[in-house]
Amino acid sequence: MSKSGAPRPAIFRPCLIIWPTWARKFRHEFTLGLIENEEEELREIDAALERLEKGTFGTCERCKEAIPRSRLKIIPTPKLCIECKRGEEHEPPTATA
Repeated sequence: MSKSGAPRPAIFRPCLIIWPTWARKFRHEFTLGLIENEEEELREIDAALERLEKGTFGTCERCKEAIPRSRLKIIPTPKLCIECKRGEEHEPPTATA
């Protein structure tokens, strides 16, 4: 019913039922995505702390060269120097079994 007491047209009734279900599903999937991103970030931080304890933090895992401090200031968890990271991004994906 509208504020005036007249019933709403029938075309609006399905939208009122469907929209909340769609919104809940979207919100749920969006929240799961945020949680997954935060978990990945925490894994990267833990790995960086392990490298710090081992004394390998700031060293590229691929070429073993020092990662520039400027990169470490921007991204404090890198495993690769910028050159190796660029190379990794251009490699074709490997199939996992």
